[in-house]
Amino acid sequence: MALSDHLKILLLEDHGVVRAGFKALLREFVPDAQVYEAASYDQAIAILASDAIDFAFLDFKLAEAADKSGLDVLHYIREQELATRAVMLSGGEFASGYLAKELVLQCINAGAFGYIPKAMEGDGVLREAFETVLQGRVFLPTFVFDYHAGAGA
Repeated sequence: MALSDHLKILLLEDHGVVRAGFKALLREFVPDAQVYEAASYDQAIAILASDAIDFAFLDFKLAEAADKSGLDVLHYIREQELATRAVMLSGGEFASGYLAKELVLQCINAGAFGYIPKAMEGDGVLREAFETVLQGRVFLPTFVFDYHAGAGA
């Protein structure tokens, strides 16, 4: 799957300004992609049920629905055996430390192809994550590797 392909991308983010920013960044390197926007679990599920989505960015924590999260959308993708490759986004529920690493591992173990903390530095992070996942690899923030290196010592 090349970046020039007409991809269908789901962007689940409950904050409109953040969603618009992510969409603008996506447009920089996949201008022909069809980007579906969802602000809630229900909207995301409706989109996934109605179209074959290639790629999804899923906000881990959704403010308006304490009982549903982006992780629940990921579970739906896996239960329905959809081909959608999902990357989790997190606004820093656990900015660093043990709990952040456990959150990342929970997402990967649930079937996510990657994890992006929204506070992660670097202009090319979104593109790097996207390209990594399109190549069939998993994208992880560096602090996860630091955690595993320290755990084995």
